[in-house]
Order: sequence, then C-alpha cells, then structure tokens
Amino acid sequence: MTLPAPRIRTRALALGAWLLALALAALPAAADEVDLLQDLDAAMASSAKKQQDAPQDKGAAAQFADNLDLTVRLRGAHFTQSAGDDPLPKDTQDSHGELRLEYATSAAVERVRLATSGWFEIGNQEDTYAGVSRFFQDDNRRRNAWEINELYAVVDLDAAELTLGRKIFQNGISTLVSPANRYSPVDFNDPLDPRRLGVWQAALDVPDGDTTWTVAVMPFFSPPKTPSPESRWVSGEAWGGIPGYFGGDQGQFDDFLEWLHFFSSLTQVDLVSLFERFFDISFGGTTPDITTTYDLPDADDPDQWGYFGRVKTSAGQWDLFASAFRGPSIYPVMRADLDLAAPAVHIAVEHPITDQVAGGFSTTWKELEFHGEALYSHAEDGKDDSYVHYVGGSTWSNQSWPARLGLHRMDLTAEYVGESITQRQNADGYFISSRDARLGRNDMVLRAELFLTQDLSLHYLADILLSNSARMHRMGTVWRLTDNLTWQTALELFDGPGTSYYGRWRDQDRVVTTLEYRF
Repeated sequence: MTLPAPRIRTRALALGAWLLALALAALPAAADEVDLLQDLDAAMASSAKKQQDAPQDKGAAAQFADNLDLTVRLRGAHFTQSAGDDPLPKDTQDSHGELRLEYATSAAVERVRLATSGWFEIGNQEDTYAGVSRFFQDDNRRRNAWEINELYAVVDLDAAELTLGRKIFQNGISTLVSPANRYSPVDFNDPLDPRRLGVWQAALDVPDGDTTWTVAVMPFFSPPKTPSPESRWVSGEAWGGIPGYFGGDQGQFDDFLEWLHFFSSLTQVDLVSLFERFFDISFGGTTPDITTTYDLPDADDPDQWGYFGRVKTSAGQWDLFASAFRGPSIYPVMRADLDLAAPAVHIAVEHPITDQVAGGFSTTWKELEFHGEALYSHAEDGKDDSYVHYVGGSTWSNQSWPARLGLHRMDLTAEYVGESITQRQNADGYFISSRDARLGRNDMVLRAELFLTQDLSLHYLADILLSNSARMHRMGTVWRLTDNLTWQTALELFDGPGTSYYGRWRDQDRVVTTLEYRF
C-alpha cells in the first residue's frame, strides 16, 4: 500500500532540497564516481573493515554498534519543462525531493559473521513509496520506505564460506555495462538513479589460491521495480485507445497498466495496433472479455529457482571469470491465450526459464585497462529470444598530463555494447519478446572524469544508441566539502526519435543536486 504524502510535507521536502542547493550555489563543484549502485557496496566494505579491526571478545550487540555506518542523502531534481498534456493521469510536479538514511553494519560471533544494510526513505514522487521490505518475494514495483536490502550470515567452514540470506549478488567484470551482472533485481523508479537490491540466496565460495569457485541457489525471484504509470518517465502515447477495450472500467484499466506498464516505458512495441490485429483476426471485430495476470516464478517449485555457478581467477595481469545460470529471466515476455467461443483473451506477463553462460576478462597495459564480457541466453521452449549480449571497452587513467595543467588526474572510459539474436521467440501464444526491453543492443557508452584536486572533480557520462541516434548525456560535478560531506550536481539531457528509449524522455531534461553526509 502506498504511504500517504500530505501536500504540505511533500512540498516542504522538495523545497528543502533546493534551498540547501541554493545555499551552496556560490561554491565551485566537483565529481566522484557516477555509479551510484556502488555506494552501498562501499558502505558495506567499510563496515566489514571495522568489524575485522574490532576486538573479537565484544558481544554481537556491541559490534553492531561499533561497526555501524550511517549516511544521510538529500536529493533534489528539477525538470526544465513542465509535464505537459497526456492522455493518462500523470505526476505533474516539476520538482522532486527525497531524503534517505542508509545504514550498514556487521558483527562476528565465532565462525559466523552477521551483516545487514538498507535505508529509510521519504520523497514527494507520486505513487512511488510503499511500506516495509517484503519477504521473501517482492512483487511491488514501488520503493519501500524501509528497505532491508541485505540481511545475511557468512559461515566460515575453514576451506570455504557459506552465505545464507538476502545479499546483493554480483557477477561480471566490465566497468560501465555488465551483461553478466543480472541476478539481483534493480529499482528503476528513477531510471537515472537505480538501486541494486538484495536477493535471497544460499551461496558457497571455495577459494583455491588465486581462484575462487562459487555455487549458489536463489529460490525467490523478484522482478525489477519500474516507474509508476503516473510517472513522467512513462509515456502514455503507447497506450492510445486501450481503455476502450475495458468498457470504461477504470479500475480494470488501472490494473492492466500496473501489470504491463513495464512495456510502455522500455519497449517500442505498438500494443494498441497489436491488440487490434489480434481482435480483428480472431474475433471478427467483436470486443472480447480481457483478463490479465503477472505470473511470477513459483517459489514452491524448485524447477523455477535460480541455480548459479562461477569460477574466477587471476593470472599475472589478467582477471578472468566464467559463469553459468539456469532460472527465471530478468526480462518479462507476453503470452496471449485466446478463447474464440467466449470470445475472450487472457494476457499474461511472465519471466521464462533461461539457460545462460557468461565469461569475461580484464587486463592492464601501462596506463590502459582493457576489458570484455559476453553472455549467451537461451530461452526454454522458445518463450523468448535467444541471444548473445556483449561488451568491450577500455579505461585510460593518467596523472602526468593533468599535472602539467595543475590538475590531479583524468580517467576516460569507452565501451561498445551490442547484441546478436541467435533465435527469435517462437513458442505458441507468445507474442511479445523481451527484445525491446533489453537495453544495450547497439550502444556506445562514454565516461570522463577530470579530478581538479583530490576533492573536486568534473564528470561526464553518455549513452548513445547507434541504431537510432537516441542519446542520454549526464554532466556534473562532485565536491568533497569535508571528509564526511559531499555535494554533487548534474545536468541530465535526453534526445532521440519519439519512439526511442531516450526519445520518450525528450521533455524530461533535469538538474539534480545531492548532499551526502557520512557519519
């Protein structure tokens, strides 16, 4: 259930974020890592180091207190254009604000290390916040006001480590885009501020010198969280006249959007024309009864669990990994069951079972780092496309050239991301594959970071879709004001054809500012 948001409180929150930004507007700005998904990992790593350094004779409660890392994050965003007219109800606010308190801590009791991390958050975005984390399968697209993101135990077995609980599951080796890193769900309520979420798992890591073998079982599948149908990120143009098929039943239409809005924001499929084609051919123009379901994998069926294996190693200047997975795909597909006699049509969204293998490398030569990664995904019974998703790129880090200009360091990263379909969806009744929801099919991704000092830097990030020239640019600054306080600013720009991924957001250019204080 969505938490109520009184108008005075939400307006005050948005205003407060911007007043803090204005108070610092006269100061120069700087840049840090732009990958916000790593923030929580950094906090957990810091907490783990505290735990290792702490005296082991302390009780668990004392260790949890000593190892506690807290971060307060105040973020404001202002859209440069109004929401405009739309056939669907929309969040028409031009300014958004959110306040988040992140926490991470751990404790060691004999051979067991206990760890948890998460956050409390409030904001004024419409239809975005719910209650507390859902155990064990989170099928709600809203953000949790209290997200218990990680809660797990690591058991020392001498020759191996056993991890039990909810934890972010990392895979892959690429710097910016990682095709293999797809087994933890992601919260995309704000597509430019994603959060990687924990997944319930039983994982065994067996080290052998420079090599580590990993096997894992993930019984509970949670789909990615996507923007609300009320959000500015979801274009209403794709839905057209669909409400007419529901006889004016607004509640049923709302449910339909709730289940299927993922496709309106991430695909270029014209659902209206597709449904009209089905109905005209199958029912001779008669409007059928329509039912819809979102069929998540059954956690009670081991055949629908996720099973993972990996080996990663280091050899000289090379880091290598190979992994295999069988389980539900992160990308949904659509199935239509037609009843010509009724007439009726049942539309289902499901995450088909896939078999996936992946591998990658990273190596260095002088000031250059090179990396590559690829994943092959085969859908069971042809319920989705089978494809290869790959990336290759390089990072150049240099201090000597910037030093001649009185600067500290420069980092440049470029990656090409592509996809090759080996077999298209061909199962009976399945009529929309995950193709247009799979990002990075023919992209050039660029990142530049210029460190003016150790505490002040500029950053630029771009994603250019080479097939249709759609593009996203993010440029900004990060300034570490003190050892604990960081101020970030960014301008986000979108452009492209109206039906493209970034073209749908041409009116969503915005300025974002963030203050973070780490205790």
